[in-house]
Amino acid sequence: MDGLLRALVGVLVKQRSRIRGSGWLICPNCHEHASQDVVDQMTFLSFFFYRLTPVARHRILHCRRCDFKRPSTSGEMAKLETSGTSIKRAWLFPVGLIGILAAAFFGYVFIVGSADSAVIGDLKFSPISGGVIAPAVQVEIPNTWNVAFAKSHTPPQMIVNETSGTQMAIYVIRDPGHVTLQTMMEAHYKDIVNFNAQQVPRSVPAGECAHLGGEAAYKIEYTFKAAGNKAVMIVYVVVHDGVGYALTFTGQSDDGITKITAIAHHVSGSFEFTAQETPDPSAIASASPSVAPTPTPTPTPIAATTPAPSGTPTATPGPTPDYAC
Repeated sequence: MDGLLRALVGVLVKQRSRIRGSGWLICPNCHEHASQDVVDQMTFLSFFFYRLTPVARHRILHCRRCDFKRPSTSGEMAKLETSGTSIKRAWLFPVGLIGILAAAFFGYVFIVGSADSAVIGDLKFSPISGGVIAPAVQVEIPNTWNVAFAKSHTPPQMIVNETSGTQMAIYVIRDPGHVTLQTMMEAHYKDIVNFNAQQVPRSVPAGECAHLGGEAAYKIEYTFKAAGNKAVMIVYVVVHDGVGYALTFTGQSDDGITKITAIAHHVSGSFEFTAQETPDPSAIASASPSVAPTPTPTPTPIAATTPAPSGTPTATPGPTPDYAC
């Protein structure tokens, strides 16, 4: 047991000495006025030969004449003649751990990026302007997806989708002086819960603060069932220059959910405001905006507006959202 303990100590603990400077002093052993090396003895937490972080530091004086070593004292250090040269202490700085943490961070970023790329597959993204719906917005969308602008709808919307039921949309609400993250989310959610779908939360589920286009945003994400299929809805809301924007993503089935989650991560990261926008007082939106059907036939739950039948199972209400972002 003692041998194992000594082996572990030998692997996990390493010591190293470093001369920090020298000076002249009367040695208490040989009683000569001799040169004394100032040595910092460092104890490191290690993994085999890799030093992770220093855990202890001891300063000693080493007489060059008689080879006598002893712990330094403040009295001896005060009398040490160094010709005006200062002697600094070694830093207790975890250089090794910082390297490992940096490698872990970049590895995580690489793995997450690779995972998103693998899920998205061969999709290529190109930047597109919000056009007549959101002229101050630029966002990257999949090249092969359909795009439709519906300015006459309330609220105006830009819908981007594919025929498999995966889609994203941008909604714009202009209501000067009344647009906040909370009013945006609550107004937009009123129509979402009217879908003919199962297990939709009957009130806005708790989400998290996020960033969209450099502005503070709020994000919710929840799963439900549409036409018997598992589905997911991801919603971001953000306010820019008094104008409210809702960015939504919907996907069905396990593959569709995985795909739209990766796409949402990419698209929300590419979302940016390229201009200032002044709210239009004449274009005040309804407090409960209606969601229009998609421009192409699609089984996504966004196209349904019929209230859920009585007796439909619903999700248990979650914590109240906190919009203080």
